[in-house]
Order: sequence, then C-alpha cells, then structure tokens
Amino acid sequence: MRRLSAVTVIALVGSVVTSAAADGEANSRTLHLRVGAVDTRVAPNLLDAQAPARAFAADQAHVLQLAHAIRPEQRQALESAGVQLGAYLPDQAYIVRLNRVTAGTLTNLGFVTWV
Repeated sequence: MRRLSAVTVIALVGSVVTSAAADGEANSRTLHLRVGAVDTRVAPNLLDAQAPARAFAADQAHVLQLAHAIRPEQRQALESAGVQLGAYLPDQAYIVRLNRVTAGTLTNLGFVTWV
C-alpha cells in the first residue's frame, strides 16, 4: 500500500518519468521504481515550491531523497525533525510522513535533496 502511495505522490507532483540509463549505472538523483525511473533533477521539488515555514500535510505520504546513503546521525536528525521514515526506494529515497515538518527544516539539514 505504501508503494502505491509513493507512485501516487510522484504522479501528483507531475514528475517526469524517464527510461533507465542505457548503461545501467545508478544515478543518485534517479528514483528507480516499478513504473520507471524518475530523474529528480528535472522533477518538481517540493522543497523549492513549498514556503520554507509552511508545514507539509501530516496525512500524506511523500518521497524524500537524500544526497547519499543515510547515516545513523542523519536518521536521528530526520526523526528528531518529525520525519517518519518508511520503505526505502532506490536510490537514496524513502517513503515518509512529514508530521509538522517544514521545507525550511529539511533544507537546513543539508542532506535532503528532493521531496
């Protein structure tokens, strides 16, 4: 059910679904989903669209992508900020709930690249 939510979220934000790279190399800014690959460099980023002080809706699932593989201290920082991590999505992304979390909070962490 959560995977369906992630696909729905991506569709709602108008993400661009692209085919996977011909060489098969992983791109850390690409989400590899069953429906195809999503290049988050060109997909709309809620960190840019959301007012920095406005909280995300707590009742919606979002996809959050990190700059690199998550480290224990980063997991703790996300959880302390109110992020509930769910299932992992390749590459460096998670289905999340953002309970009263703002775009500014995520941006200030320094390792969240896309929502």
